[in-house]
Amino acid sequence: MLGFAVLRELAVAERTGGGLKRKALLRRLPVQVAILEDLLAELRRAQFVEKTANDRWLLARDPSMASLQDLLVALDVGLRGAGGAVPGHPAHEQRVEGLLKMAEDGQREALAVSLSELCAEEKEPPAEPVRLDTRAGGT
Repeated sequence: MLGFAVLRELAVAERTGGGLKRKALLRRLPVQVAILEDLLAELRRAQFVEKTANDRWLLARDPSMASLQDLLVALDVGLRGAGGAVPGHPAHEQRVEGLLKMAEDGQREALAVSLSELCAEEKEPPAEPVRLDTRAGGT
C-alpha cells in the first residue's frame, strides 16, 4: 500500500534526523509525481503528515497511536468502494450488506496493528518467483 510506504519512509527519515522532500520520496518509491502529490495531500488532510516551511514532509502523528485500519479509513480504502447500493435490487442488498459487515469486522480486527509496529518490522526477503511451465502438457 502506497500510503503506508510513504509513512514508513518518513518514519525512517525521522529516526535519522528529519523529513523528506518530495523529490527524495520519488527516488525511494515507484510512483508518478501526480500520484504522490495527491497522496501527500490526502495524508495531510487526515493529519498523518505535515509539510515544513522548507518543503520537507514529516510525520504529523505518532505512528504508535495509529493503526493500519486508521490509515485505510483516512484514505477511504475499503471493501464498499464509492458506488453504494445498486438501485432496484433490494433482495440482494440485505445479504450483501451482511457479508460486507462481517468482512469489515474481520478487517478491522486484523488491521488493528500500529503503524510503528509495522515500521519496526524487518523487511523479509522477497519470495522466490514461481515459474510456470507454459508449454503444452505443463511438465
